[in-house]
Amino acid sequence: MFLNRHFCIMLLCVLFICSIFWWQQPVNVVTAMATGGYADNPHQFVKQCFQKLDYRQFELAEKLMTEDAYIESMSLVQRLRDNPFLSMQKIDVQSAGHSTFLVTITLGSSIDPQEEVSYQVEVNQADVGLIITSVKASR
Repeated sequence: MFLNRHFCIMLLCVLFICSIFWWQQPVNVVTAMATGGYADNPHQFVKQCFQKLDYRQFELAEKLMTEDAYIESMSLVQRLRDNPFLSMQKIDVQSAGHSTFLVTITLGSSIDPQEEVSYQVEVNQADVGLIITSVKASR
């Protein structure tokens, strides 16, 4: 019976399914989300914040900014809320200083033409880690 191919295939399937459940435990997922990998790197921090805006995770993006910075970025947030098809097709983050970054975003969708928008973003160290203190649209 142990050499039966159906039994071996079923045993392998059960083993794979159990390993998937073991690997995707909530503890592992929450740990991966909490450590993030971008908490120490301001370049990745800024890119992650704009990706959260693109994914329509506005509450999470707001937690990465000060209140003033979020108010400054409301024009972008409102555009993303108004047009569900609009997405950030390309996010380019360039360092413009020690804590200042120039973020160039290519916005567009299948029905809207592509548009390039630039923002000057300032990042500072806070008690909880990095935080975006200013998001200014630059023309």
